Amino acid sequence: TLSNGSTINGSFDCYCGSNGKFNETCAMDATVVAINCGPAPSVEHATVTGATHFGGTLLAKADVGYTVDGTATGATNFTFWCEANGRFSPRLAFERIVCGTCPQEANVQQVLMTDAGAALVQLGELLQNSSLSGLKTRQAQDANYAALHAQAHLAATRSGRRLFTTKYGDVVKYVCAEGYRAAPGAGVRSSPVQAVSPTAPSVFELKCGATGDHSLVQASPSDPKCLPVTCDVKAPSATDPAYPPFTEPMKRLQYKDTLAYTCRPGFSLDGTPAGAKAYTETCLATGELSKTATCKDIDWCLVSKCGDHGKCVDGVNSYTCECDRGYKVDVVDSSWQTCVQIDECDTQGGYG
Repeated sequence: TLSNGSTINGSFDCYCGSNGKFNETCAMDATVVAINCGPAPSVEHATVTGATHFGGTLLAKADVGYTVDGTATGATNFTFWCEANGRFSPRLAFERIVCGTCPQEANVQQVLMTDAGAALVQLGELLQNSSLSGLKTRQAQDANYAALHAQAHLAATRSGRRLFTTKYGDVVKYVCAEGYRAAPGAGVRSSPVQAVSPTAPSVFELKCGATGDHSLVQASPSDPKCLPVTCDVKAPSATDPAYPPFTEPMKRLQYKDTLAYTCRPGFSLDGTPAGAKAYTETCLATGELSKTATCKDIDWCLVSKCGDHGKCVDGVNSYTCECDRGYKVDVVDSSWQTCVQIDECDTQGGYG
């Protein structure tokens, strides 16, 4: 009688003789062996090793980034075996580790997510329809594969302004809004204000890892955030026609910050004595201060009271009159010069 899970290896003839016994050659060449269930079955995203016969055990060990339940702390292997009926016992499946929702970042214009699983499927389909063997050089094959790889990742990329749930291998790209750049820093506002160049990268990437956490892709800045571009404004010189309200050698503004300016005495925005003298400029996404206004030297002769018998000479904060012969300078309205006729009766002792 064969034990459970055993079979006979070989063939033989047995018959009962007249002496009531089996013939001497009965089962002479036969051996009893354990049932073999055949080649080890494949388990997706795992390596399988072990014995395939009855009584043996097989081990399925998950690839990096996969567990039985898709959590970072989940089981990374399981065992199964060959049963007495010649079939393998039921097997579990491995799932990609889930990192959860990607972090929410401020000042982001767009979020892109490349699904690593979908990219692999897409790459397989592209490779199946492509003939790398038809390319003569290894360099050409590598270039073609790189192009297909990029095409597969592009096809597996989704975009939007919402946040995505990621799994192992997925890459999330944050695109900073206008006026913001990816730079390391404690936040939007810091003291002193951190310099952020308009030429700094405008994107950074996070990747879902086997630990269940999002980590920076190598090319991204260290601990990046989308920080506002800064504008460094130098203090004006004594000859500048306008001045801002600070005395430090330099003031650092952030994108969209404004700075108030006032025209110096003798200047206005339109060059007239009654013209406006205050204005503001804004820090732009280019890292430069806007230039919407300019203080112009006031033409005081626009309000000259020199009259028809005098010539106005523009000055720094007022004007002067050069009067014609027979006329002299006088002051009207407390401060404005004018030309009045000389009274010869006064100058000639009463004789005209």
